[in-house]
Amino acid sequence: MQAIVSGNGTGRDTDGTGRVATVLAVDDDPIQRELYGIYLGPPDIRLVTAGSGEAALELIGSAAFAAAIVDYDMPGMNGLELVRRLRADSRFATQPIVMVTGRDDLIGRNPALESGATALVYKPVDWRGLAELVRSLVAKAG
Repeated sequence: MQAIVSGNGTGRDTDGTGRVATVLAVDDDPIQRELYGIYLGPPDIRLVTAGSGEAALELIGSAAFAAAIVDYDMPGMNGLELVRRLRADSRFATQPIVMVTGRDDLIGRNPALESGATALVYKPVDWRGLAELVRSLVAKAG
């Protein structure tokens, strides 16, 4: 599932139904990307997915995003490097970034937060909880 949605430059559109946030989800696992689409979707979120950190960096030039969800462990560019690069880009300097990880120790947690992640979610993912977290972070970032 991959859709690029045009925006108004803020990652949010008003389309008669209220505010719609465009969220980027980055994961090398196609099943995980499909689950993001199921739980984070219309009417209040438009989801754009990428299968790698490199693909995600290409996408941020073509759409404005209100938030991102990034997998920690990916081949090639891992989630830590992707978050660092997103934070270095002015378009993502303040947007919420949620990192999803199977690492549940401090060795995995500290680098994720130090890289610039706003929040950390552990696998197995509570999909409804993740959706609520993302919606809450986007609303607060307003």
